[in-house]
Amino acid sequence: MFYIFCDEKYRDFDGFRRFITGYLAVPQNSWNHTIPDRRGLKIPHNISLVARLEKLLVDTGGVALLAYADLSLNLLPKEKRDGTDDVPGMARTDNAWSAALLTGLTTILTILDCKGHQVQAVDTYYDTRNLKIEHLSAIKNTVTQNLIKIINEARQRLSFQPPEFRPKIRCFNPVLKAVSGKNPDKYQAGVLVVHKLLKNDIDLIDSGSNKGIYVSDNTQFVEIILRTF
Repeated sequence: MFYIFCDEKYRDFDGFRRFITGYLAVPQNSWNHTIPDRRGLKIPHNISLVARLEKLLVDTGGVALLAYADLSLNLLPKEKRDGTDDVPGMARTDNAWSAALLTGLTTILTILDCKGHQVQAVDTYYDTRNLKIEHLSAIKNTVTQNLIKIINEARQRLSFQPPEFRPKIRCFNPVLKAVSGKNPDKYQAGVLVVHKLLKNDIDLIDSGSNKGIYVSDNTQFVEIILRTF
């Protein structure tokens, strides 16, 4: 069984906004025995944050992902409202956030599969975000009910040979940040690690995938979702 922890941020550039989502996927047994506290997440002067994260991945048998989507501002007009049958009237930027999150989850699940991990069940936790109840409900339903089906349909279109990927995503739950001065619980610690990962987004995107930290440009997939819905 695996935990997947998620967090997100964005950066504005000339003519486009970059939506960046980070993920940490770790076996539950190893994470429960290797939870870093706030002191453990502080970085000594003689070692980089990325190096500390790489060591944490080795210690836990986990993988990390930084996924991003560079979206033209023409795709993100402030007055634009998107909607589906179950999520009426959501802001385009909120739709872009959920599209970035879902494509990133798809990516890290595929990475686990390609690395040969026998993933039977996944519990997913994300940093809280202020969205409409209907929007959050729709995302949760997509993650827990439809995401694996979507992955397998894509694998079939690509003539992917290994057996179908069939883990069960058991939950998709928000996590409140830890109270200042107190050590985080295991869920808060996971999200905190991803938050630290996102602080190095520029360097990681420039350098590409390396030593357990993967980088994925999901711009095309997010654009397709926004143009479809």
